[in-house]
Amino acid sequence: MRVRVSPTAPKQNFIGAYLVDKLLSVIFMVGVLLLVLPSFLHSNSQLKQFFKNLSIWIIIVLVILVIIYLFK
Repeated sequence: MRVRVSPTAPKQNFIGAYLVDKLLSVIFMVGVLLLVLPSFLHSNSQLKQFFKNLSIWIIIVLVILVIIYLFK
């Protein structure tokens, strides 16, 4: 008895693995955000300090994204 395999089966497996990989990344990032956010908000109770630290983090993230984009 032969089992027919759909020609799109490998494509579906690739898409499923890609989605699972992205989903796990999102879950991990949300978990890190939940762990870090309370301390970040507590230490930045003043508005001026909050914007200063937020701008530093934005610059760090942008630099990392540019490096990733250049070497990809």
